[in-house]
Amino acid sequence: MDFAFGTLNQCSGGLTIPSGGSCSIGIVFAPNEPNPPQNLSAEATISFADNSNNATGTAGIALSGTEAGAAAPAVSLATTALNFASVTVGSSSSQPPVLLKNTGSAALSISTIGIAGADPGDFSQTNTCPLAPATLGAGASCTISAMFQPAATGPLTANVSIADNATPPQQTIGLSGTGTIRGVSLSPPSLAFAAQNEGPPPSAPQNVTLKNTGASPLTISSISFTGANPGDFMQTNNCPLAPAATLSAGSICTISVTFQPTATGQRSAALSVADNSAPSPQTVALSGTGTAPLVQIAPASLTFGSTVVGVASANQPVQVSNSGTGSLVISGVTFSGADGGDFQASGSCIAAKGASVTVPVAGNCAINVDFLPLAAGTRSATLTLSDNSATNPTVSLTGTATDFQMGPPAGGATSATVTAGQTAAISLQLSALNGFTGSVTLGCSNPPPAGACSVSPASAQISGAAPASFTVNVTTTARSLIVPVSRPDSHDPKSPALPMTAVWLLALSVLLFARCRTEKARLLRPTLALSLLLLSSCGGGGGGTAPPSGTPAGTYIVKATATGGGTTRTVDLSITVQ
Repeated sequence: MDFAFGTLNQCSGGLTIPSGGSCSIGIVFAPNEPNPPQNLSAEATISFADNSNNATGTAGIALSGTEAGAAAPAVSLATTALNFASVTVGSSSSQPPVLLKNTGSAALSISTIGIAGADPGDFSQTNTCPLAPATLGAGASCTISAMFQPAATGPLTANVSIADNATPPQQTIGLSGTGTIRGVSLSPPSLAFAAQNEGPPPSAPQNVTLKNTGASPLTISSISFTGANPGDFMQTNNCPLAPAATLSAGSICTISVTFQPTATGQRSAALSVADNSAPSPQTVALSGTGTAPLVQIAPASLTFGSTVVGVASANQPVQVSNSGTGSLVISGVTFSGADGGDFQASGSCIAAKGASVTVPVAGNCAINVDFLPLAAGTRSATLTLSDNSATNPTVSLTGTATDFQMGPPAGGATSATVTAGQTAAISLQLSALNGFTGSVTLGCSNPPPAGACSVSPASAQISGAAPASFTVNVTTTARSLIVPVSRPDSHDPKSPALPMTAVWLLALSVLLFARCRTEKARLLRPTLALSLLLLSSCGGGGGGTAPPSGTPAGTYIVKATATGGGTTRTVDLSITVQ
């Protein structure tokens, strides 16, 4: 009997139930079948009588219940097969962990978890499951992770084998995959670049050799960069890209990679080649360090003392230091501003035209600045350093330039006209510009022929606003009417010059002062006199001819000079000799 009335029975025989009343009868389920679990059923029958009319009847009550078996564990696996597809020999591949759950009513005791099957050496597993004597409680779960690392090519199989106290006592997860040989090799597998300053120019290129190691043409779809800092690397290549061409079996191509960091610090990326080889893409690890110079310049300004226009001052140094993490490259310095042409630079920071100077980290160099004013007054400019740092630092420059000028006083002139033999006196004066003071030496040069020049006084002191006056005297020599006669060589006994001259002079005297008897003789006198003069000037065919005496007529430029403060000022004086 699987069902029976219980001890609770309020509806015993002879019980009278008033109208609207009730009573309770207890029923017990006590299954006693030999092969649980089973679903059991029965029917309870109740007999009753109605006292009012002595009628009788029965009522049936359907009974059901399930006979449960003894408490036991049960194993449920999220999947019972894993396919790793194609994996290159020597590399590895994993799949998401498989969930193992105890779905039974008793603790699961797992004795072993291992790899079995045809190719157990090509697969491996790790798990989070408790092994006996520890147990996995009812409703609890753990994970099993499998990995495929083929040692040979072709299809490979195995399984994860789980031994426990569930029914059945062994569960398996099928494992499969195919070992392949990579059709592409990239050499070297990584590139490490030396420290490189931010921005252009990029580093020297490093090459990666791509080889098709397969037996069929390789179709390369793209060559790109991935990873943390792909924008810091650039590449050029001679590899054939799809769809235009393929790389034939056994052939190679070259990928040239350069590093141009966009920030400082450690930078990394991967060169990625996507193609029809398995697996794809293939990668080359890239790394480098971004650096940057930090330029410091001192002092930030230079002030030059009083300097005469055209005279260079003593130079003043500016030190340039590099306190950054990369080399500082100085391409030059420029001067700008109102008076940029008044300043010059030299020193170890300045290279030959077109060249640059490199200052290492923690190094320094010097700029020597000279003040060579072009005009009097307060002069100013800005020195700008041209370099590869984030900023181009500047130095403010100021200097004071003085000068003096020379010229005629108001209403005066720098020209004069004289007759040969007279002296030209030209008045000039010296004036200070922008506070020039000092002694000035005066002079002149380039006098006319047979003349001379002098300055009075020979020096002047310039101070204050009052000009210092002086005079330039230019002397000339009167021209003579007597033609000089050359002296014959007294050492030549054969020279006839002196006797012949005497003879002709005597003849001239007779001709000029004798009483003329005929008109024809009087007409010949000028011709004879001219002939005698020419003969005497030639010295009778003896020595050379002396130059004419006196200052020739003409216009001459005499230079008046004033030297002081390390410089010389010049004024041209025009002297016309009549």
